Amino acid sequence: MLQGKKVIVHGDGSSLWTLTHHVDFAKGFVGLLGNARTVGDAAHDSRWGVGLMGDKAHSLIFDNSKIKRLVPDFAATILYARGAQEVMAWYNADPARRKIKADFDQLCDRLIASYESIWPTT
Repeated sequence: MLQGKKVIVHGDGSSLWTLTHHVDFAKGFVGLLGNARTVGDAAHDSRWGVGLMGDKAHSLIFDNSKIKRLVPDFAATILYARGAQEVMAWYNADPARRKIKADFDQLCDRLIASYESIWPTT
């Protein structure tokens, strides 16, 4: 992205995604710990990757109404821009974190070229 390269987006690019800063997530999560209303309200699937692929491929609306109901004091307060700045600062703090994986980078270039050969951009 920093080099201005195109980014591969899963699906057709129309699915809705939500991002929650880890600090905001932690505030809600701590409120769930020991909360009797949350016992038994979890699922486990060893094939989670399959579920994530389906989750990322189609639009779903994720909201925080349930956590607000269970943890009334929860409020997300961290703006996306701040989270993005923190991510970039983390990568920039250590040169080892900024290494580009050449094989993955080349694969992405090939995928984008193949896609654009079928659906040229204007």
